Amino acid sequence: MKLSVISITYIIFAFTVQFTTSEDIYNVLNDESDEIKPPINLEENTLDFNIEGPDTIQLPIENITFKVVFSDETNHKEDGNWTYYWVAIEGVGNSYADAYDQQTLVLSKLKPGKLKFQVTVSNGVQMNRKEKSLLVIKPRKENSKPIAVIKPAGPVIIDEKSQLVLDGEGSKDDDGKIMKFEWHLKKGPSVQLPNNMNTPILTLNELQPGNYTFS
Repeated sequence: MKLSVISITYIIFAFTVQFTTSEDIYNVLNDESDEIKPPINLEENTLDFNIEGPDTIQLPIENITFKVVFSDETNHKEDGNWTYYWVAIEGVGNSYADAYDQQTLVLSKLKPGKLKFQVTVSNGVQMNRKEKSLLVIKPRKENSKPIAVIKPAGPVIIDEKSQLVLDGEGSKDDDGKIMKFEWHLKKGPSVQLPNNMNTPILTLNELQPGNYTFS
């Protein structure tokens, strides 16, 4: 007699049933501990402001100030915390600031040349960037007096009623071109002076005997 072995496998499924009350559903819906908030889209270039400050200065000057000024100061105060960040984009190294993250930028230790700064202003929702340029001019050189030179150098001895020519063309001015000449008889007998005294060369005729001093 042939025997057959039959294997019977029982598969047991376990089900877990959890009953939830309406109060539990309310608590889950209002639980913010694991809530994933939607990302905030930063609105660029929607912020309106200006940068106050000089466009041109001349050294020496101790410092200058740039300041962010909002077009609507009321909205600025109500729209949350603002951040500021200044960065030099031209003339790097020609100035110094103690802080670059404030509403005002105070620049010192200025050097001649062109400076340009960009400031980024944001409150996490609105953001904008603007630039401000500054031209720093060298100190004005103190105007020095012209140096008068008369040739021939004195004393000059001439004959009575002869002609005397005094040449001041060798005079110089370190600040630029000499604009005017003016001759004066400082001492001596009276003499007929030319009508035009604004000339580098003074010509005198028929001088009388005596000692003359001209400047």
